[in-house]
Amino acid sequence: TFYVDQLDKKSIILMWNKINRYNFDIIVDDGLHTYDANINFFLNSFDKLKKHGIYIIEDVQDIYCEKLFNELKKFNPEIIFLKQNKNRFSDNNMIIIRKD
Repeated sequence: TFYVDQLDKKSIILMWNKINRYNFDIIVDDGLHTYDANINFFLNSFDKLKKHGIYIIEDVQDIYCEKLFNELKKFNPEIIFLKQNKNRFSDNNMIIIRKD
């Protein structure tokens, strides 16, 4: 387990340097759950995936889900909504990107 500040590019780079591994099959972003944190961590981590690897951003809030999806369009993301009619949570969205 590593501490990382998702809002700080240097912190993310330091974490990856400590891990010192590349070509991951899957990376799951289960962090701060804000647009800025999600996009910053993605932009500084996506290159660590191997070809056809999966990057998941989970618990994406409704209020910025479309904005994040649009920002990631060049990476061909899929979006999955994990909503239930009885569920009052507005952050049960998931964005999945498969690396080409």
